[in-house]
Amino acid sequence: MKRYFYSFCLSLALFLAGSATAQTYTMDWGSSFSPVLSAPTTGATALGVGGSIVNFTFSIAISGSGSLQSPYPRVNNNNSNGADFQVQGSTDAIEIDQDLGNKTSSSVTTFTFSSSVTNLTFSIADIDFPGGGTPYDYQDQVTVTGVGPSGALVPTLTEWNPAASIVNITGNTATANSGSGGGNVSSLAQGSPAQNGTVIVDFGSNIVTSVVITYGNVNSANVRNNPRLQAIAIGNISFQRAISLPLSFTAFSGTYQQNQVQLQWQTAAAPNTGTVAVERSNNGRNWSAVPGIAPFTIDTRATYKAVDASPYSGTSFYRLKETTSAGVVFYSRIIRISSDLSAQIKVTAYPNPFSGGFNMAVNWTTNEAGLIQIYNGNGQLIKQQRVQLQSGYQVIPISGLEGAGKGLMLLKLSNEDGSKSVQQRIAQQ
Repeated sequence: MKRYFYSFCLSLALFLAGSATAQTYTMDWGSSFSPVLSAPTTGATALGVGGSIVNFTFSIAISGSGSLQSPYPRVNNNNSNGADFQVQGSTDAIEIDQDLGNKTSSSVTTFTFSSSVTNLTFSIADIDFPGGGTPYDYQDQVTVTGVGPSGALVPTLTEWNPAASIVNITGNTATANSGSGGGNVSSLAQGSPAQNGTVIVDFGSNIVTSVVITYGNVNSANVRNNPRLQAIAIGNISFQRAISLPLSFTAFSGTYQQNQVQLQWQTAAAPNTGTVAVERSNNGRNWSAVPGIAPFTIDTRATYKAVDASPYSGTSFYRLKETTSAGVVFYSRIIRISSDLSAQIKVTAYPNPFSGGFNMAVNWTTNEAGLIQIYNGNGQLIKQQRVQLQSGYQVIPISGLEGAGKGLMLLKLSNEDGSKSVQQRIAQQ
């Protein structure tokens, strides 16, 4: 019965969608609103974004104590104001400057769509901290959540430049790294290193009705009780109308190995007719089919593998493009693969400083055995733990350090033969 009900829903959705191809629309901070947004602006509605039937409403307010700093929030139209932040890959951006009264206050930015959207993406720039000694004037922390027909949604957050170590990402929260890789990161111009504090927010194939961006500080002794001026910028917002039921892509991942990108994904939906193609981009905006990979016929609960034998130098972006027999097009979430292995292998400890134990967030390239080692400030090995590492993101809890003493330590993670390793400075308080 469940199978026939799903087939009925799918047929109905395809009938409603007709033969239309899913179009991508862009909510542009500089041109989508009428009248044009004037500073300071804390809310407005853009009607029929990009010629669609979707209206976009936003609002910005302080939760707790503190204030937004005039003339912000304001829009940097076509990046024409050299004093305002830019966002990589975006023609326009809205900058939010705030002076919070305490570490538990924040600004809350809410996006609402008049009808459901999917493949929702945008970027947030200048997530950083001012450097220097403690207490810091501020330490940016941004959390992004979404809401859809089925409830709360967690987007995928990725750093624009993973090798920069400016931002630590845990789930749907991006936190400025106050360790050795931290420091003030200007986003007044596009490109690297100005955009090292930028993260990409991607809701993938989830159906979204609203988004909330909470912007505040890390609540720790390292941050002033009364944080000083801090700012971020949000770029243009890309989305598609959620008009029918796509094939479900699950476990879409990739790794860089021996000058090639190995891609793998699974499908988990009822049978549908059509094809799935693999597309790539060198900038996340302009896409083309991966040379040498022919489209796959849509199937149910199948695992697929493909190889890009000649990926772009640096970072390559990949997505899956589903085209149904009715001509409806859907896209998977976008993944980023770097030819720099050091950008793929990463470890982040949180909380840091810690007390007794912490979580170790790891991004690794292959499934293999690993070794965790922790050294004290005198270079003595105080803890060693063997783990089974998986390709991709994982969190490993570390405990039993109550008697290790306070102060700086070195956390090191390597595979068993030592050919791959990564380390981070940590501290017990």
